[in-house]
Amino acid sequence: MRKSMIGGLGVGSGMAIFVAVSPPIGGVSAPSLLAWAPALAGITALIVLSAFVALRARGIANVIWLAAATAVIYAFVNAVTKSSVDLLTSRGAGVLATWEPYALLAASILSGLFGQSAFNAGRFRSACLSSIPLNRSAR
Repeated sequence: MRKSMIGGLGVGSGMAIFVAVSPPIGGVSAPSLLAWAPALAGITALIVLSAFVALRARGIANVIWLAAATAVIYAFVNAVTKSSVDLLTSRGAGVLATWEPYALLAASILSGLFGQSAFNAGRFRSACLSSIPLNRSAR
């Protein structure tokens, strides 16, 4: 419990420092795909690296690498959700002509797959809802 408290305080402190040194300012609410390119390259590299290492790792290391990939995908989902909503408010149905909603759908599915894989790889395997058979007679 003490380690989790220290971790929580570390995350909270980091967020407070980030907000203090970089207050939000106006900018581009829906950047172009070209502006997204460097971030997409980095995100893709982190996900591929984490997945590659997770495939070769066993035990808790496997869980950690899968969870790391999930966290990166969740962060991307967060950013693309904001961009998609901004586009929806400014373009209405025209948002469907942009790449953001489709990337959001794909990333959401991918995050679910990675997240469930992390749960199923760890000690919570038997407690996961996805591992409980719907038909109890199937056991």
